[in-house]
Order: sequence, then C-alpha cells, then structure tokens
Amino acid sequence: PFAIRYPRGRGELVDWRCPLEEVQIGKGRKLKEGKDLIRYFCVPAKMKDGTIFRHLPADAPEFTLSGEGTAAAPWLISDAADFVAMSDLIASDAAYADDYYQMTSDVDFTDVAMTSIGKTNHFSGFFDGQDHVVRNLTLTDTTVDTGLFSYVDGGTIKNLGIVDSTITGSRNVGAFAGTVMNAVIMNCYTNATVSAQRAVGGIVCALNSSQMYNCYSAAVLSVTEKAVGGLVGSLSSSMNTANPVA
Repeated sequence: PFAIRYPRGRGELVDWRCPLEEVQIGKGRKLKEGKDLIRYFCVPAKMKDGTIFRHLPADAPEFTLSGEGTAAAPWLISDAADFVAMSDLIASDAAYADDYYQMTSDVDFTDVAMTSIGKTNHFSGFFDGQDHVVRNLTLTDTTVDTGLFSYVDGGTIKNLGIVDSTITGSRNVGAFAGTVMNAVIMNCYTNATVSAQRAVGGIVCALNSSQMYNCYSAAVLSVTEKAVGGLVGSLSSSMNTANPVA
C-alpha cells in the first residue's frame, strides 16, 4: 500500500527522504507495463509531457546496466561494477532474478568486492557468458551457498570460465554456485581455489535435479568435512548429460 500526495496551495511541502529526480520515459530504471510500474517508480509525484518525477528509497541501488532484461535485449555485463549491480538488483527486487543477462567482455575483479548473486532472491534467469572469462574474483562468505552465484533455482548458466579466483565459504561452496536446483549449467570451466568448512565442488557444490553439460574443472579444492568433488560436491536425483535445450 502507498499514498500519493500532491501538496496544493498553502501548506508545507512533503519532506522527502531523498530529492525528487526527473526521469525521461524509457530511461533510468527498468520499466514494465501495468502494475509493475509502481514497483520501479515507488512514489510518483507528478507525470506530465512524458516525464515522471519519482521518489526512491534512500537505500535503492543505482541502476547502471544497459538492456531490457529480455531474451532479445538482455542486461549487458561488461565489467566488475556491472556484476556488482546485477547482484545488488536481484537482492533488492526478485523481479530481476528471472531476467536475461549477457557478458560482453572478460571481467577482472581485482580490488572489487561483491556478494554472491542470488543470495537473497535465488537466481532463476538466463546468464550467457558468451565464452568470456571472470578472473581474480575473491569471494569470502560465512553463510551457506557461496559462489559467483549463490543459489540457482530453475535458471541457466552457460559459456563462462572462472579462472585465477578464490572462493571461500562455510557450507555448499562452488566456483559457479553453491546450490543448483532444476537448472542447467553448460560449457563452463574453472581453475579457481575453492574452500569450505563443509561440502565443496569445483563447478557446483550441490547439484539437484539439474543438467550439467560440457563442463570441466581444474579447481584446487579444500574442505574440512563432508562432501567434496572435482565437478560436483554432492548429487541429488539424476545428472542428465544429454545436450540440454538452452
């Protein structure tokens, strides 16, 4: 529930928590038709001549990605800052979790910190690395499910390498994902150093009811207890190695 108030005549203006911004139609945050419009323009104050004035929460992440998040026009990932934006956006709004994302170049994470993608809202979208490489990624986490992606549920990750990187977590740790459920991982590889207190895998730690196709791992693995595997730390249901449709 929300309220829109338009101060008129005499009286005090609303004391906004952050300044109003003028945003041209089609610019700035992702727009969707119908009810979803309210999600992205939290408290509209005025609309005129194709211009929207809107107020955003003070803690709203900055939107920097190019694209529309569709199969025809995916969000484009060109550097480490774009990965951070992707992680922050999915954490702030589950509507971004099932979008399409595509890399446009190799990405170096030297001196850039980020949180695993899908830690809060599980990733269920489509990520295409376009045969590019992520390098010098350092992830350290004390919670469950650590990797470039934390938890992938129904999504697809393909055509990506993670090299010269260090991934460290508590439980369920893999270079690409901690846990994968009903998803597809294809054409991926890593030589990362992957460490966990409990349960570790080179590509994915826990692979559940999912497909892994044409992947390989030269990862250096370290675990204190429980499961460990070069490709997968633990496997539930079947791993269908037939060429998936993705």
